[in-house]
Amino acid sequence: MKKWGYLILFLLVTGSLLWGVNTQEIIPLSSPLYRHIDRLYILEGRPRPSSARPWSVNEASLILSRIENRSPLYEAIEAILEESLRF
Repeated sequence: MKKWGYLILFLLVTGSLLWGVNTQEIIPLSSPLYRHIDRLYILEGRPRPSSARPWSVNEASLILSRIENRSPLYEAIEAILEESLRF
């Protein structure tokens, strides 16, 4: 009976690890994306976005969506984000 109890406990613990995978994609601190977004915000006359870095791709997309002007710099940032989603 103890063997079955230990087996069930083991399966529950190891099985729960399968669903605990972190699927966030983090943008490396060396990416030019941070510098580009900072410049874009300054050009728009806004304060710099969150300085708590590194950002996830979702967080960077949210920060970028707050900009209304679709300048060439905006397009370059969008391309960087799309490229990082492919990997």
